[in-house]
Amino acid sequence: MSTKTLLSLLTLVAVSGSLILLTAVRNKESSLNTGNFSKVYSLKVKENRETGYWHYEIYRFNRLVIKQEFVPGLSRRIRFADKQEATIIGELVLSRLNKNLPPTITSSDVEKHLAIKK
Repeated sequence: MSTKTLLSLLTLVAVSGSLILLTAVRNKESSLNTGNFSKVYSLKVKENRETGYWHYEIYRFNRLVIKQEFVPGLSRRIRFADKQEATIIGELVLSRLNKNLPPTITSSDVEKHLAIKK
C-alpha cells in the first residue's frame, strides 16, 4: 500500500470517527432539551426530628434546588402539619417542574389542595 493511499485511509477513518462522535453528542443534547430523561426532578419529604415539622425537597439530577419548610403561597408562615400536606404540595411543584412550568404555588392552590384557608 502506498503512502498516499495509507494517508487517505487514515484521513477517512479520522473523519468518520469525528462524525460518529458529533452525532452522539447532538443526540445527547437533543434528549436533554426535550426532557427525555425519566427523572429530571425528584421529590423527598422529610421530618425534622427535633421540631416534628415536615418539609419537602426538590432535586434536579440529584442536586437540591428547593427546600420548602413552610406552606408556600400564603402571606403568613405556616408549617406543614404532617407528611401528607408536604407530599401534596411537593408533588404539585414536582408536576409543574416536570412540565416545564413555573413551580409557583398560589393561595388558591393551597386552599384547593389543603385544609388551610387564605
